[in-house]
Amino acid sequence: MNPRLKALLEEKGKLAYSIRQLADKINAESRDFTSEEQAEWDRINATYESTEKQIAVERRAAEVSRVDADPRRPELAEAPAARQTGVSDEDRAVALQGFLLQGTARQRNEHVEAMERVGLRGANEVTLRLAPSAIGANQSFNSFRERFLSTPRNQRADLHRGPSAASLLTSSTSAAGYLIAPGTLVGSLELARLWYGNVLQLARVVRTNNGEALSFPTANDTGNTGELLAEVGSIGSTVNPSVGRKTLNAYKFSSKLIRFSYEMMEDSAFDLMSLLGGMLGERLGRVGNTYQTVGTGSNEPEGIVTGSYAGKTAASATAITADEIIDLYHSLDIAYRPNASFMAADATFKSLRKLKASGGEYLWKAGGLDASLSSGFEDTLFGKPAITNSDMPAMTTGLKSMLFGDFSKFAVREVNEVRLQVLRELYAGTDELGIIAFMRWDSKVIDAGTHPIMHLVQA
Repeated sequence: MNPRLKALLEEKGKLAYSIRQLADKINAESRDFTSEEQAEWDRINATYESTEKQIAVERRAAEVSRVDADPRRPELAEAPAARQTGVSDEDRAVALQGFLLQGTARQRNEHVEAMERVGLRGANEVTLRLAPSAIGANQSFNSFRERFLSTPRNQRADLHRGPSAASLLTSSTSAAGYLIAPGTLVGSLELARLWYGNVLQLARVVRTNNGEALSFPTANDTGNTGELLAEVGSIGSTVNPSVGRKTLNAYKFSSKLIRFSYEMMEDSAFDLMSLLGGMLGERLGRVGNTYQTVGTGSNEPEGIVTGSYAGKTAASATAITADEIIDLYHSLDIAYRPNASFMAADATFKSLRKLKASGGEYLWKAGGLDASLSSGFEDTLFGKPAITNSDMPAMTTGLKSMLFGDFSKFAVREVNEVRLQVLRELYAGTDELGIIAFMRWDSKVIDAGTHPIMHLVQA
């Protein structure tokens, strides 16, 4: 172990000990924090979280160093599309700028020529093809998501050269083109959506080429068993599982208009692609996470909270006890627990860090504090990941403040394209452009009757 990583782990252990001491004091005296103690609690926890990030960076750097030093490491092959078209990154950047300037006096010959080379001359809107979701697909969304989750938080911005597809950008009035180089605008869009989409990080994402209703078949055979047969005995009657289906539609969402000046566009031909991808992705990620968390399912997507099932009702309207978390844990069928996680708002987890089980052991375990470090660096409850989701309901009367379940049983269906439209005249008076993105998707808990996601509701 390198000396810096060792020092950081030791520092993290000291901070964890301080957190435990302060919590012990409060619990022993059955009281809340004083203002001074609360300030100290917040300071120690902030330092602890910062140290966690530094540890993740050191471990990732060590991993990358080992890979780079391996002579067997394959180099990334050039994207086939780039080889076939002969279009440079500069062409793509200038063409995007030309598309935004189309119909204005600011569009120059170099813009027109670049648009011609990439096949976007005269386009009124463009369609970004997102990476496929199929597991095993080259540069798929799932592989990009795995890279995202395994990369330290402060290094994730470097993943913008992420997923690509055979045709990353097509226009509504011309043949397919390759305006955006692999991983620039599309990669930034995907990256930003993951940043702001905690549910998207965990859900089963399925992408389709159109918005026709998509049926997920379900089957429940848990009530049936095999049987003992005598020699040459009859196999008896047929016993079939209970089958059904869940239908996912394609509701339309927009990023809302984004306004930016002509100067910003003209001065950042290359950075503009990542900038636009980030802005559009953040907005779509935020609205997506909200509906994927608490959507009602009536004329809108069903959120993971809405699709969950009752596991435990807390005695309090504003608090959760250790015994209630244990009850929530065991309300989930044992078959789903190996892949299960907890999910709650940050304020809820903050209060749970002070809780102890009946034997005096803390329920909250800071990632990486066990002797073997085999659990990674995720914070856990009962050995299960604790996922923070800012759209989860608060600990308030009648609200479902906490989930426990296998979140891969939550399906997000996306139509595999994002449409971009540019409004050139609306903001001409202030010498600005407006751009808006549209995307269609739906979500639903895929439950065959065995309830893979349970919730705790406040009294």
